[in-house]
Amino acid sequence: MTSQTLTILGSDGRYDEKKEPELSQGELTTLYRFMVLTRVLRDRCMILQRQGRIGFFAPCLAQEAAQIGSAYALQPGDWIFPAFREPGLFLIEML
Repeated sequence: MTSQTLTILGSDGRYDEKKEPELSQGELTTLYRFMVLTRVLRDRCMILQRQGRIGFFAPCLAQEAAQIGSAYALQPGDWIFPAFREPGLFLIEML
């Protein structure tokens, strides 16, 4: 079995418009807001953890897009099993 990598950005940093997902501006804005919300949740939980107000929290910095993008692609009836560093999955499932 061979795997194939989807590359949207070229080596020069330009993107291939033909490979952009077909999402409306509203959907893109929603996804961005969830990524920001995930970052805010992470920042607040880290503060609480350092203050000793919660037992532990695993940071998820720079993983927001992977969490939000994969959760947004779920279809009704799909199952998810969030792991330790995936609070974004919980947030987007509240849509």
